[in-house]
Amino acid sequence: MTKNKKIIFSALGAIVIIAGVSGTLLFAKKANVKTVPVIAVSEIADNALPEDASIQGNITSNVSQKVYLKKDMIVQQIFVQPGQEVKPGDKLVEFDMTLVNMELNIEKLKKQKMQIDIQRAEKGLANIRNGGPIQNNLTQINQLPQVGSSTNQGNQGGDDELIGR
Repeated sequence: MTKNKKIIFSALGAIVIIAGVSGTLLFAKKANVKTVPVIAVSEIADNALPEDASIQGNITSNVSQKVYLKKDMIVQQIFVQPGQEVKPGDKLVEFDMTLVNMELNIEKLKKQKMQIDIQRAEKGLANIRNGGPIQNNLTQINQLPQVGSSTNQGNQGGDDELIGR
């Protein structure tokens, strides 16, 4: 027998062995499957079962949604119980918005300060373009306490170079 014939017979033998093992495993897997009778809830409600029958198990819905909170959110009140059915528009929880509103007000104040800084800078720029003297219009604003800072000593540097002090 030549070398090529030995390789072909060996490959065919390996394919037959692999097919046999695969078939056996597939048959064994299908043989172990057990069917479980399923009874519709409507049949139970219609008294289709005898009175002395007992049923155990959990009834679940295919439609559910978990609610997750961000780590910095504070729940003020919960309006529903776990497992309670709700409809669209029903209130689930109410958050404490005190901290969020304070942060929003701080950001609004920062925005107002920036808008005032821009207006004064634009006036100063217009004055320079018209040949007027360079004025330090931002000095008064930078002496105001910084919004959100822990000290009320005004600007602690950073804008000094921009103002021309």
